[in-house]
Amino acid sequence: MKPVRAKLYPFQRDGVEFLIRRRRRLLADEPGLGKTIQIAAAIGRLWRDELARAPEGSVLYVTAASLITQTVAELRAWLPTLSVGAALPARISAGELLPNVVVVSHDLVHAKVGALLRIRPRLVVVDEASGLKGGGVQFESVREVCDHASRVIVATATPIENNPLELWTLFELVGTYPLGSRGQFLNQYCRVSTFDRRPSVVKGWKSELHARDAMQRIESSFLRRTADQVGLRLPVREETSPVLVKLGRGQAADYAKAERINDPLRRHQRLREASRGAAHGSPLHSAAVALVRREVRQGRRVVLYTEYLDDLDGLHVLLEEARIPHLIVQGSTPQSRRSDAVDFFCAGGVPVLLGSRVLEYGLNLQSANTLVSVGMSYNPAREAQREGRLRRIGSPHRSFRHWLVLPDTDQIGRQMEILERKRETSDLAYGST
Repeated sequence: MKPVRAKLYPFQRDGVEFLIRRRRRLLADEPGLGKTIQIAAAIGRLWRDELARAPEGSVLYVTAASLITQTVAELRAWLPTLSVGAALPARISAGELLPNVVVVSHDLVHAKVGALLRIRPRLVVVDEASGLKGGGVQFESVREVCDHASRVIVATATPIENNPLELWTLFELVGTYPLGSRGQFLNQYCRVSTFDRRPSVVKGWKSELHARDAMQRIESSFLRRTADQVGLRLPVREETSPVLVKLGRGQAADYAKAERINDPLRRHQRLREASRGAAHGSPLHSAAVALVRREVRQGRRVVLYTEYLDDLDGLHVLLEEARIPHLIVQGSTPQSRRSDAVDFFCAGGVPVLLGSRVLEYGLNLQSANTLVSVGMSYNPAREAQREGRLRRIGSPHRSFRHWLVLPDTDQIGRQMEILERKRETSDLAYGST
C-alpha cells in the first residue's frame, strides 16, 4: 500500500524522512514548496508503520480555521485509505468515534482541550503555527495537547517574523529545548531593550555569530529550504517600486492634526486613519483600483489585498464603478462560500479576487500573476505569505508582480525602516541554514 497518493519531488521525500526520523520536528520550508503534502506523506508512512494499531482519532491536525475545509479535502485526496474529517465540538465532547485524522482549528483546541486530551492523539500536527507564536490561551492549549502526544510535527513558512524569540516559542510547541530555557535564550542570543514602566522588547540577534550558533543547535530538529536550494523553478518577482499616493487636502489637514497628539498610541492610530482617507474619499483606493484596471487590461489575473477590513467596501465600490468583475473574501465570509469564491477565481471566472488577510495563509492562488497590496503591516513575513499564494509548485507563470500601494507619509517611511530591520533579523537566521 502506498502511504500517500501523490508524486513527491526528491526534496519532498527528503522532508518526509526528516519528519518521521525523530518524534518531534519543525518543518519551515518557504511558502510554495508543499509543506502540507510532505506532512500528509509522513502521516501515511507513520499510519502504515505504527499508528494503525492505535485507537481511532490517533492523528490530530491543528490548523487555522480558514483552512479547515481545504485541509480536509487535500488530506482525503492524498490519504484515501484513511478517514479524515473536521471535528465538531459536540462530537468531541460526547466522545463519539472520530476519524483516523481529526482536523481542528486553533480556536477549537482551546475550547475543547480537556476532551482532546482524553482522545489521546498519538501524532499532533500543528500547521500554520505562526498564528500561535504570540502566545496566549490558544498557544497554551495547543502546547498542552502537544505535550501529551508521542509525536509532534510543527509547520510554518515563517518561523521568525518579528524577533528571534518567536523561534524559541515554536520549539516550545515542538516540545524540545535545544536553545535552553526562555531566559537562557534571551540572555545568550538576543538584544533586549529594557524599560522602567513597560515590558522589555526583543530587538534582534546579538550578532550574526549568535544567529549562526542558534541555528546550528536546532539543525537536528529544524528543516527550512528555499526553491533555489532545492533547484525548483518557481515564479520570480518582477521589480516593482511602491506606489506612493499623496494625501488629499482633507487628509493632509487631518494628518497634521494627528501629528500634534501627545499620546503615542493614539497619535499612531490617528495618523494611520488620516493617511487612509476614509473621511474624505480615499486617493489610496482610487490609485489601487486604477492599477488593477491597468493589470486586467494587460490580461493579468489579480489578487487585491487590503490590510484593513474597513477598506474592503471602498475598494469594492470603486471596482464596481470601474466595471471590473471581482469576488470578495473576508473573515465573515462562510467557509463554503470562501472555497467557492477561490475556486471560481482560480478557474478563470473573474479576473480579480479582493480580500483581507484571510487570503494570506495556505491557499493556492497560482492562477494569478499580480498582487496589489493596499497598505502594509509591521510584520515582514506577511508579504512573503501573500506572495507564497502565487509563487507555488505548478504555477503556469514564470514571474509575478507585487505592487504595494501606500500613502506618501512620514509614518510609512518610518514603518519601512522598521520592516527592514526585522527582515535583517530573519535573514541572519535563514542565511545560517
